[in-house]
Amino acid sequence: MKRNKFICAHRKWTALLLAMLMITALFAMPVSASGYRAVSGSIRVGGEAVNEAIAASKLGMKTAILCSLGLDEAGNMIADALEKYDVDTSLMYRTGE
Repeated sequence: MKRNKFICAHRKWTALLLAMLMITALFAMPVSASGYRAVSGSIRVGGEAVNEAIAASKLGMKTAILCSLGLDEAGNMIADALEKYDVDTSLMYRTGE
């Protein structure tokens, strides 16, 4: 019986210690990111259906995609990437909304 009490007390102290460490870590984080500046960045085409269609096309499969894309720059970038890798986009719907 003593062993069970010891294990329960040990678990409570371990949980308390972990909670205190997490709170301490939160207070050590910077309040704002104003002092940080990105050196570079990039925008890439992504999304599960787009990635899989392009990957299958790269492997030599005949692929098509059924999706809806906006008429903005991001939609144009995705459409261009699909066409670049010979993915059939005849089922793709472009909308301005």
